[in-house]
Amino acid sequence: IIHRDIKPQNILITPDGRVKVADFGIARAQSLAQGTISNSDSVVGSVHYVSPEQATGKDVEGRSDLYSLGVVLYEMVTGRIPFTGTSPVGVAYKHVEEPPCPPSRLAPVAAAVEAVIMRALAKKPRDRFDDARSMCKAIIQAEKSLPEEEEEDQDTLASLTTRVVPAVRGRGAAAQSTGTVRRQWRNRAILATAAVAVVLLIVLAAQGLVTWLNPPEVEVPDVLGKTRLAGIEELRAAGLRVKEEPAQYSPQPVDQIIRTDPEGLQRVKHGREIRVWVSRGPQIGFVPEVTSLTEREALLALENYGLAAGEVDRRFDPTAPAGVVIDQNPKADIQVPAGTAVDLVVSRGPEPTSLLMPSLTGQHITQVLEEIKENGLVEGLVVERESSTYPIGSVMSQTPPANEEIEEGARVDLVVSRGTGTAKEDSQRFQVPTDLQGEQEIKIRLFVDAKTPRWVYWRSHSPGETVSYTIEWVGTNARIKIFIIGSQGTQEHERFL
Repeated sequence: IIHRDIKPQNILITPDGRVKVADFGIARAQSLAQGTISNSDSVVGSVHYVSPEQATGKDVEGRSDLYSLGVVLYEMVTGRIPFTGTSPVGVAYKHVEEPPCPPSRLAPVAAAVEAVIMRALAKKPRDRFDDARSMCKAIIQAEKSLPEEEEEDQDTLASLTTRVVPAVRGRGAAAQSTGTVRRQWRNRAILATAAVAVVLLIVLAAQGLVTWLNPPEVEVPDVLGKTRLAGIEELRAAGLRVKEEPAQYSPQPVDQIIRTDPEGLQRVKHGREIRVWVSRGPQIGFVPEVTSLTEREALLALENYGLAAGEVDRRFDPTAPAGVVIDQNPKADIQVPAGTAVDLVVSRGPEPTSLLMPSLTGQHITQVLEEIKENGLVEGLVVERESSTYPIGSVMSQTPPANEEIEEGARVDLVVSRGTGTAKEDSQRFQVPTDLQGEQEIKIRLFVDAKTPRWVYWRSHSPGETVSYTIEWVGTNARIKIFIIGSQGTQEHERFL
């Protein structure tokens, strides 16, 4: 029979010394306030005598009752239960996690008796006695090892010893009276001594209880960088418990402490558990091949391999397109620790050739755009201005100016005549999306009737910035396309004016 609620209240002793166990088959679970905790609808046991498996809701067995009996024995020899707390749940947690204080630290307990109690209080059932019969035998053996008690006091023993005393000559009553007075004073002295001893014990017990309920604070030693054994020994020497967490990969040497929780130099309660992480050393991996990838693709590949981006050197290359990785260091397939930085060389494309800026003033915009393309230049902003001198659509000015030495691929901005007609105007603003990364190139292209499209806005902005623009045009049907160009690609937005 598994009783599941062994405690002093359920153990009855008759006047003739017979022991009986009461309260079998508990009908219903008592509330936590009554000292009994429950798991769903089944009673687990009284919180101060509950076994660890009962406290965690696991299946109970005969050895669960032996644990509760061990608590009762502990209380019998020390006068206190092994675990107390401010709430039933807190006491149950201590049954599961904390080792009991050895009884010999609280009272003069023989080693054999203490061994029986501590074995009964083992956290794991397999470490306790196999059954009640085995525990009974162990108790009997422990009792045999105890010294025999002296039932007679020294006066009684002295009375049994033959000795010569002077004869009583008529003063028997006085002698008897004197002996009675002496015994009374001796009894009073014994009572006084016992009272003082009891008071001292109560004071010491109160101090011990206060210390146990309010343990002193200690400073957590800073053991970062120390070896595992040295750090753990220092923490335990400070009166702290240590829980080792699984080792982690780290740039720090193998077996070196890399983290504690709480951190070093913090003040915590004496006996607090400190979690410790130890380094497994750096994780070793291979460098991937990133040449011929774009710069963004190469950075993603390095991140996936647990490597870091190093320095980026940009060079002209006659064969590789701009933005493509043409070299790396370390090279591919080399073993390196995780987090190693990989330097990249990125192509800037073929080296541009220099030329003299041609004169475009006075030519029609259509012809000018073709000439710009033929010279390897880039069409820039095209702004219309009112003019009575230049014909409609002819170039009034240019940037860079004519005959200036420029590089191939340079941008050319133009001012074009719109004649004397009245222009329409549109002013708007918008915000660059905040979820983008890095500088964004904002370009706005204007389409009017059948005219040649032209760029009317071209600037760089950061995510979240506001873009304000004003567009002038002459015509009937007009629309614009807004291009947001960045490392993550290009976004296009169209709007009719």
